Amino acid sequence: LQALDNETKSLSSNLQQQNNTHLSKLTALENDITILATPLLVRKLSQDVLALNESAIATQSNLEHLEGNLSAITSNLKMKLSSLNADLQNQSLSHLARLQALDNETKSLSSNLQQQNNTHLSKLTALENDITILATPCASGNGAVVGWKSTQWKNLTQTDNNGLIVSMTYNKKRGDTFLKLTFQSIFRQSIDRRCAQWHFAIDGWECSYPAGVDYVSLIDIPNSDQTIRLSGALVGVCRAIETGNVGAGIHTVGMYLRDCPRWKLPDADPETGWGGTTTILVEELCPPQ
Repeated sequence: LQALDNETKSLSSNLQQQNNTHLSKLTALENDITILATPLLVRKLSQDVLALNESAIATQSNLEHLEGNLSAITSNLKMKLSSLNADLQNQSLSHLARLQALDNETKSLSSNLQQQNNTHLSKLTALENDITILATPCASGNGAVVGWKSTQWKNLTQTDNNGLIVSMTYNKKRGDTFLKLTFQSIFRQSIDRRCAQWHFAIDGWECSYPAGVDYVSLIDIPNSDQTIRLSGALVGVCRAIETGNVGAGIHTVGMYLRDCPRWKLPDADPETGWGGTTTILVEELCPPQ
């Protein structure tokens, strides 16, 4: 038993030594494995770092590319916005000009309509007056003025010996009225037994009823080379001409000049006006007493 116990202790001691030896070897192997594995890990880490760096570079590049695209998009948007603002400004100016033109057209149209309205009112008033005149017969012998018109010529100097001197138109209101005709001017002629006749005509015809409306100037100073100028007026009334009564409507009233038909005398060298004011006055009168 003692021998077995000793052998057992010896065996246990040997096993313990072997175990310790194995542990030492295992530790040494682990250290060796650690030493051998460290460069691989470093290399792996380096590779991972390089990969991450390359990824970061690619990400930076992508970011810069995105920033470039964003800048281009922003610039394009600014250009489009600027162009849109310019278009809107132009459209606004165009619309403003159009509105101004429409406003001017409206004002012009309003002015024209106002003028037309005033013209129509004037015509309506004239028509109402005409209707009143036509509706009211001339009382016998009242000689009332139905209407009148006057025309003037300034600085007139008419030296024609025969024919029309001046004329005007008159719109006769009624058919049963008389026309009172007045001609005012400056008359000139030679005085060495010369004669000139100024006379009214209506529509080219001399008045026949009640009589002609004329002015005869005969000056007889023998052997004189002088001329004479007289300021005067020729006045008369006319109801009818050779073609009949002067009816209602528009007529031409003219002043004519000719040599005196009664006397065969030399040309009187007449002149009408002499730079003064010449007037024709037409008055439409109800029949006299």
